[in-house]
Amino acid sequence: MISFHMKLLQRQVDDIELTITSVNLSSDSLEITASGPAGIYGNAFCSYALESFDEDSGFSYGCGRGFPDEGSMVTGNFAGLWRRDGNKIEIKQVVDIDNGTQNLDVITIDMHAKTVLIRPYILDTVTLSA
Repeated sequence: MISFHMKLLQRQVDDIELTITSVNLSSDSLEITASGPAGIYGNAFCSYALESFDEDSGFSYGCGRGFPDEGSMVTGNFAGLWRRDGNKIEIKQVVDIDNGTQNLDVITIDMHAKTVLIRPYILDTVTLSA
């Protein structure tokens, strides 16, 4: 029997809160762009594409760029799943960052408040054991 254990540690203490800067709609997708201060990632710019299974769920993918106060720009690419509950959209996505780290992000997008709240978890601690 194989068991899977995942210990999730937050990448940083504070959640990241971005402001939605634009929304582009089509009949079966939604693209949301957002920006703002992102802790260790500096000033960040992100784009989320949400493709629908139905009106309340689907695939998500996108990319982001962070500009820390010190060091080079960081680039992240991500893919995951989304669900809608009223005016809020929740995304769970895996992020691959060009600095060698990987995250599991839990994201809440509030369309009324025009905010994107990101809680990044470290994926380096995932292990398989027999």
